[in-house]
Amino acid sequence: MKVAELQPGMLIQPVEGMQWVKRQSTLCVEPMRSSMRTSIAREELGATVAMYIDNVPYAQREIVPDLEGAWGARVVIVEGSLMAVDQSAWHRIESVPK
Repeated sequence: MKVAELQPGMLIQPVEGMQWVKRQSTLCVEPMRSSMRTSIAREELGATVAMYIDNVPYAQREIVPDLEGAWGARVVIVEGSLMAVDQSAWHRIESVPK
């Protein structure tokens, strides 16, 4: 998906075979059966649907006190939490068909 296609309120999800993974409070997209070994704590969230909220530049983070994640300006709600999406994840995300 291209970030230029994003609209606030749009439902998005990882492409087939991928899942949301929370790494240091930033939302990433990785393969479902990833065998990556890393020292960074990760939490697999599965391929659930998320809602795109908006672009919140790092300098404006104080206006969104519940926002998790220090990396990524584009914000989504997933599993009830506001999270910043890692900028490298967008090519593995698609919009949910209507």
